[in-house]
Parts: sequence; C-alpha cells; structure tokens
Amino acid sequence: MTPVRSSVVLRMCDKIGNFVHLLVTFLSSFAVAFAQQNSCVMKSTYSSNVPENVAAGMAMGTVIVLLFCGYSLGISYDAKLILEKGYTCTGAQVMNVIFVVLIGLLV
Repeated sequence: MTPVRSSVVLRMCDKIGNFVHLLVTFLSSFAVAFAQQNSCVMKSTYSSNVPENVAAGMAMGTVIVLLFCGYSLGISYDAKLILEKGYTCTGAQVMNVIFVVLIGLLV
C-alpha cells in the first residue's frame, strides 16, 4: 500500500470514527432524557407488571427446558442405536433423529 493511499484510508477512518462517536453520544443522551422524563410513569407501571413478567419468564424457562431435554433425548437415543443395535450412522442421520425427537416433543 502506498503512503498516499494509507493516509487517505486513515482520514476516512478518522471521519467514520467521529461520526460513530457523535451518533453514540446523541443516542445515549436521548435515552437518558427519555428515562428521566418517564421515570414517574415507570415507577407506577413497574409494580403492576411484575406478576406478568414472572409468568412470561416461567413460560420461557419451561420451553427452554423442553428443548434441552429433547436434545438430550435425541442424543441418547442415537447413542443407544449405535452402541446396542450396531447401526452405522452419518452426521446427517444423527441430526435427523435429534430434530425428529424435538419436533415430536413440541407437537
């Protein structure tokens, strides 16, 4: 790379860096102003939304537990087929069994 070209690249990087800095500064000041303006509204709505948020968190946790259990069931079933029954499987067939178990679990 020639020295002239590298100085042009450095100037462009400097301009881009300044733009990103200004953008981040604007967005953070906007977020702080918005939070200060709505702080009284947020205090009243926080207490009313706690039970709904707990219920949503419990539902999402249940779905994640079901997914992880489905993965472990699919992997253990594949291991049983390979070790006990003597099947020779490719990676695609193993993933196919895992996804079949997951779909069957969620349906």
